[in-house]
Amino acid sequence: SVRMSSSRLLLLIFLLVSFVVFCDSVKLSPEMERCAEQLIREIAKEPNVMIKDAIIKIMKHVQTGALGEAQQIVRGIPEPTRSASIDKYMLGECVPMKSCLECPVEL
Repeated sequence: SVRMSSSRLLLLIFLLVSFVVFCDSVKLSPEMERCAEQLIREIAKEPNVMIKDAIIKIMKHVQTGALGEAQQIVRGIPEPTRSASIDKYMLGECVPMKSCLECPVEL
């Protein structure tokens, strides 16, 4: 399995949140659920408590439909990093969402 750095994991969570916002829905598709499960496994290995807490908060906000709150947590990630991250970090179970995430997402 591929071990992600804390910045990569945060960016992948950001991309998942962006996908949910772009689709204007909080109901996760089976693909999104598998991606979220993959992320949860990675969070368990995250040594940085601050990153781990942010990721957990983002996922909770997405699950409850509080997308504005999730956006506030991830808003500081610059666009060049987000775009570059799509190709680098949409791995494993998150690959099926990659084509949708290549579209620009305005937050």
